[in-house]
Amino acid sequence: MSLEALKESVFEKARAKAEKILNDAKEQASKIVNEAKREYLRKSEIARNRELTELINEYSRRLTAKSVELNTELLKVKNQIINDLLETVKTRLNEVSEDLRKESLKNLLNEALAQGINVSEVIVKVVPKDVELLHRVLSEEVSNALVVKKVEVLPESYLGGVVVESADGMFAVNNTYSTRLEKLSTVLYRKLAEEVFKW
Repeated sequence: MSLEALKESVFEKARAKAEKILNDAKEQASKIVNEAKREYLRKSEIARNRELTELINEYSRRLTAKSVELNTELLKVKNQIINDLLETVKTRLNEVSEDLRKESLKNLLNEALAQGINVSEVIVKVVPKDVELLHRVLSEEVSNALVVKKVEVLPESYLGGVVVESADGMFAVNNTYSTRLEKLSTVLYRKLAEEVFKW
């Protein structure tokens, strides 16, 4: 083998080795680039998911706050409607004619007596403006079996109606307008929730 051929053979081997090193380096670089792309995409996905989660949480907080605000406002509206209605009823109760008020007293007294006060002597309580009307009702309507031992005066806040107690204080029936309005307000809250504020 000549020197020229030997030289050519060494160059050829060196070129082949360099080409293999270059190809291996390109392949390795391609793997590194692909791995870097995958890592970048993974980190981008994590960052995007984190931002999306933060955004969703922020909107959830805002929605919850708005929901609480609206429910609070709705509750205020419900209360205002019922309070206005009850105030209107109270005003009208104070404006009722004497004849209608007397009839109401009679009915409320009979209703209270029908609720199981099985005694012969009772104490009847009414608001000041109904004392005279009660005496008229008692003189006209109540059976001889019942003795009204005493008529007492209730505070004006009861609005009207009667409280009937056994003379010994063991039994009592509160059939006043204010008690009936309290019961009515409970019904109104429920009905208002069922009918007007359905979601």
